[in-house]
Amino acid sequence: MRLTTKDLIEVSIFTALMAIGAYINIGFPTIPFTMQTLFVLLAGLLLGPVKGSISMLIYLFLGIIGVPVFAVPPFGGFSYIYNITFGYLIGFIFASYITGYIANKLKNNNHNNMFIKFIYACLAGYVVYTLFGVTYAFLIKNLYFNTSMSISVLFKLFVLPYIIFDFIKCLGSSYLAFLIIPRLKKALGRS
Repeated sequence: MRLTTKDLIEVSIFTALMAIGAYINIGFPTIPFTMQTLFVLLAGLLLGPVKGSISMLIYLFLGIIGVPVFAVPPFGGFSYIYNITFGYLIGFIFASYITGYIANKLKNNNHNNMFIKFIYACLAGYVVYTLFGVTYAFLIKNLYFNTSMSISVLFKLFVLPYIIFDFIKCLGSSYLAFLIIPRLKKALGRS
């Protein structure tokens, strides 16, 4: 796929939104509650699977090379891969892709039911980044830190406290996309 200047601008905007979303942070005890997941899902819905996942890949790359864009200390650098929440960041790439892919497959000319279809796409994205996050946390805790922790305990720590907030962000990103897409089409003269 060849990216145009317009594509690069769109990808850059969502990369920047991810960095901003990391700093909109409510400190929860296990993992940070940020607005990043809203932007992950919105990138998939608005940019599509490829450009959405590219924006997440660039965000991850910037953080790994040391740009302070991540939500918790050390905020960036290669050592961040040892952070228990790093799996979510990896999952964001795939979640944005899956969200965009499903949204594109479900699109039709009937705009009225697109909101519901966007919710389905976002819920699939949510499942993807959650699976990556919990699996990575399990592996890093049990294999790297040599601390025995079961998947069920990680689920109680990393999923249950956030599930309502994540569902609200799924609704929010679906609603925003539902509002933005027709306006973009109208502004760009597309039907």
